Amino acid sequence: GAGYCVTADDFGKVKLFNYPCVFNDAPYREYKGHASHTMCARFSSDDARLFSAGGRDRAVLQFKTKKIKLDEDPEEEVVVEA
Repeated sequence: GAGYCVTADDFGKVKLFNYPCVFNDAPYREYKGHASHTMCARFSSDDARLFSAGGRDRAVLQFKTKKIKLDEDPEEEVVVEA
């Protein structure tokens, strides 16, 4: 994930931060898809996709990464789409 840092949590969420993430309470994008906790999240070798693995639901979700244009409105930007 060149330029991004990803986290997985106990609430089925995947959070995407800008990298490097140097502030407490840094802004992030949050995506939910797992029925229970998310075990892990990893980028593909070419950074084109993000994969997350669920715990109890045993699902693997795949997200396609998308570059952000500098002139895009932050309220409308989509960093990762399912």
